[in-house]
Amino acid sequence: QALSTDTDRERLDGITHALGISLANFANQSGFRGIVTLQGSDITSEGPVGARLVSQGEIDDPWNLWFFRFNGSGNLDGEETRSSVRLNTSLSASRVSPTWKINFFGYANLNRVEFELEDGTFTDQRTDWNLSQMITYALSEHWSIGALSQVSRSTRSNQNFRAELTPAIEYSFFPYDEATRRSLTVFYNIGPAYRDYIEETVFGQLEETKWEHSLEIELSQRQPWGDAGITVRASHYLHDIDRHNVSLRGDVDFRIVRGFSVNARGDIGWVDDQIYLSAGGVTDEEALLRLRTRATDFNYGLTVGFSVQFGSIFNNVVNNRFRGAGGAAAMAAYRGGGGGGGGGR
Repeated sequence: QALSTDTDRERLDGITHALGISLANFANQSGFRGIVTLQGSDITSEGPVGARLVSQGEIDDPWNLWFFRFNGSGNLDGEETRSSVRLNTSLSASRVSPTWKINFFGYANLNRVEFELEDGTFTDQRTDWNLSQMITYALSEHWSIGALSQVSRSTRSNQNFRAELTPAIEYSFFPYDEATRRSLTVFYNIGPAYRDYIEETVFGQLEETKWEHSLEIELSQRQPWGDAGITVRASHYLHDIDRHNVSLRGDVDFRIVRGFSVNARGDIGWVDDQIYLSAGGVTDEEALLRLRTRATDFNYGLTVGFSVQFGSIFNNVVNNRFRGAGGAAAMAAYRGGGGGGGGGR
């Protein structure tokens, strides 16, 4: 049984062990003992094992490994002086095999907000969408090549239409089949991007095509002590190396002792590639609601926390009583403790 204080690595090892024991027991009781061998992770023998991967040709799959997902949602909220409407939809299609990885993704968002202010009513409505694809081919245990493309509209970034196509290559210092435990990769892509702007930019452009490239190094670890990862990314436009963007982000979830762990997430970026900014600037309302991107030289974020867990490992009983009590308490807190408190149960 997995403990609540287990790390992700320990949960995976436990699942693997439990599945192995179960399959061995089934084989023994069903008369297949001779064709099944259970090999633990501490065995270094190179002898033959009974288990093997099933090839795609042995599977009757009418979808040919394709998987599709469609999502849609709507949200309406407000009060006397404020209203907000949000409509979101997304569609994805993917096919993953040992050799090929193909992903298609698209979304569309409609956001409308309305505020009654002292000097009038502020109304803003925006529609953004994005269609992107990624195709990857495995050259070897360490090398992959592929291509990424995207067409989109982003009102926050002053882009009425954007299209880009970037061939890419990646090298993994560890074999890709070890990615669930450890990974160190170097990713590079290069290509043109066309932008049609909503408003004239600070550089006097209404549309333009610029070549750009980027390099990303990512390290991740999933170990018995916890998880950790760090990513460094740098990019710039080929016509002007001074128009660049460098970012560093990392995260760690470290178990000091069983039941007590600390975690941290952070990122920092140096920005000098905002060629899309509107020459007209940003209004106070757009700045406060973060409806438009503003000029900046840097950005950052940091989250630090800890977790303490202790108690019974058998507290896994399902009990659905008083399911609405949490919602009633939240509503009472929202109203300042003045309503629907439950009368002192």
